[in-house]
Amino acid sequence: MAVIFDFTHLLEDPIFLGSFGLAIVGWIVALAGQCASNLSLRAFGVNGPFAWFIIFFNLAVIVGTLAVVSSNKTSQQRPALMAFFAACFVLDSQAVTWFIHLDSSYQAAGAGYIFLSIVFIVWIIVLGSDNQQRTKAAAYSSTGVIIGNNVTPTMIPLSQATQSSVSQNQVVVSPNAEYAYKARALYDYAASPEDPNELNFNKDDVLDIADNKGKWWQARRADGVIGIVPSNYVCKRKN
Repeated sequence: MAVIFDFTHLLEDPIFLGSFGLAIVGWIVALAGQCASNLSLRAFGVNGPFAWFIIFFNLAVIVGTLAVVSSNKTSQQRPALMAFFAACFVLDSQAVTWFIHLDSSYQAAGAGYIFLSIVFIVWIIVLGSDNQQRTKAAAYSSTGVIIGNNVTPTMIPLSQATQSSVSQNQVVVSPNAEYAYKARALYDYAASPEDPNELNFNKDDVLDIADNKGKWWQARRADGVIGIVPSNYVCKRKN
């Protein structure tokens, strides 16, 4: 199966986008700091070959992560990415301990490894918290159930919670509508059996969009089936 690189996946995630920039800056600073001095690493009790292994291992992980995110394979590769991020964080922390106490030219390398350590700990937190599920949770409305002295939230799917608002907004599916936009599905969506107007779709499906106002849009799937879709489950772009 061919791997499709689409950097819009990276642009849609501001945390990964910003952290990739910091990772590149940190790696360049670390590399420059190691190259800047003519002094031997071993003269300071540092294992020279291992230090160079760390810098290029970081590069491999950064490039590999960029490839995974841009090909939208983050969920499938989550365990491997978490393992590589943890390894880089440990190695970079060790490198910081080495370089921060050495000659001033090596302290720049220490600063670079500090940046890299921050990036990898951020990626561990973000990937470990399952960003997609957190985003999808925002598409649910919450009610409270009181148990003892605690309030336990219960989740109601958006399609059910906004059923009355859809009727009030009078979203009518028109078979003769003009579709001026396209949208890519951000998540899978299962239509409510209580509303025949809702449209099923899968993540990364491309939908034609006619009505792009309000919380529900009129859409058409590639197979020609039309219906309404929740606007926060798709990303719109003009034809």
